[in-house]
Amino acid sequence: MHNPPELNTSEKKLLIIEDNVLCQQLYIATFKGTGYQYDLVGAAYEAIRQVNQNTYDCILTDLGLPDASELTLLTAIRLSSLNSNTPLFVISAHVSDKMREECFRLGALGVYIKPVLPPVLRELAGYKAVSFISA
Repeated sequence: MHNPPELNTSEKKLLIIEDNVLCQQLYIATFKGTGYQYDLVGAAYEAIRQVNQNTYDCILTDLGLPDASELTLLTAIRLSSLNSNTPLFVISAHVSDKMREECFRLGALGVYIKPVLPPVLRELAGYKAVSFISA
C-alpha cells in the first residue's frame, strides 16, 4: 500500500463560498500568511463556474446563498469533472437535521454550524482524503 505525500500549504488550493462580508473577512484573516491559495466567491453560480474551471484541494461552503439552492450548488460541485471527489465541508448558520442529511447525501464530509473558529477552519482546509493504492 502507498500513501500519497501530504501537500504543503503552498500547494493547497481552496474554494471558499460565502456571501456574508463579515464571514468573508474571517476567512481572509484565517488563511492570511498560511501559504494556502484560495478563491473566495459570494454567490452559488460564481462557485459553480469556479469548480468547472479549476481544481481544488478542498471546498468550504456556506448554505442559503441568494442565487441558488443548496441542492443546486452541492449537486453542481459533485457533477464537476474537476472536483467530483474534492473534500467538501458545509459551514452554515442554520442547518436542520434534514438539511444535514441532504448535505451528507450530496457528498459533504462534514456539516458545521457557525461560528467556526479559525483553527477548525485551517484543520478542515488541511483535510487530506487518504487513498491507498495497491502495488
